[in-house]
Amino acid sequence: MKIPVPTRATATQHIRALTTLSMAETEGLIEKSESLGIQKLRPFLESAWNMEESRLAEAGKIFLPDPSWQLKAYPEDFCRKMRESGKYLGELLAILESVAKPGIAPTDLEAIARAFFFKYETAGISPAFLGVDGYPHVISVSRNDGIFHLPVDGVPFRDGDVVTIDAGVRWQWANTDAAVNLSVGNGSDEGRRLVLASRRAVSGSLPLVVPGGNAFDQGVFIYDSALADGFRIIRDCNGHGVGEALHEQPGIVHWPARYLRSVMFRPGNIFTIEPIFTERSGLSVSGHDGVSGFTEMGDVGTYREVTVLVTENGAEVIAWIL
Repeated sequence: MKIPVPTRATATQHIRALTTLSMAETEGLIEKSESLGIQKLRPFLESAWNMEESRLAEAGKIFLPDPSWQLKAYPEDFCRKMRESGKYLGELLAILESVAKPGIAPTDLEAIARAFFFKYETAGISPAFLGVDGYPHVISVSRNDGIFHLPVDGVPFRDGDVVTIDAGVRWQWANTDAAVNLSVGNGSDEGRRLVLASRRAVSGSLPLVVPGGNAFDQGVFIYDSALADGFRIIRDCNGHGVGEALHEQPGIVHWPARYLRSVMFRPGNIFTIEPIFTERSGLSVSGHDGVSGFTEMGDVGTYREVTVLVTENGAEVIAWIL
């Protein structure tokens, strides 16, 4: 897949979004590339991506896996278990999405989710989130500028809140992980646009998940999709392998980080796609509890998450809410 950099304006937008360079420094890079006659500024854009990867890694914001690390390739019998786990997760998230309305609180959703797991306990399913690194809840609920690991509190949703509901199911040690997002109630035009943009980017990237493909091309597509809609991607958050464990290496960011070129897709790979879309922010900041995360600029963020299986024929979504 070729990286589309058709204009000076597009190159400026990419470099400013991906780096801490000032406008003057960005313009200097672009003017230098134009004077050298470099077609479409692509080398300088790739240089900006590479600088950002190094900067975030040095700051401890992302972890760069060893190039030899690859997604685990699971046998078909385990993939069948993952599909069954995903069916339960899809049913749970559909229920939670339907009741997430103004006046409903995250604690209400937690109670509904716990009742769901109790109902199907005899079928052998359990909450994949509960107890992971001491996490005390069976779901995760984010809203507005809070984008991950927020406390499941009793504060009711208000009309227009942008909410993400994330959950995981374990069935016979097959873990699936997915999230649904929505603008609560009547919502706002911008909130609905943000939610829809995040969904389109995930679904649009699926044709790139094929044997022999790589996570870099997918990162390019998702990142360009966000910019085309006028949004940003949180660059220090990522998808991940999933299967026998809820979180497996390597982590897969959703922008064109250089290390993604070595993450190749093979049949039996299972991983999550979960880019966090924001109005302006490109990075997250930690909350006072050291666990929760917020957009660095206080703007709204949200994500749609799917668990994907790589097959001989391409991507099969095994945990998804349409």
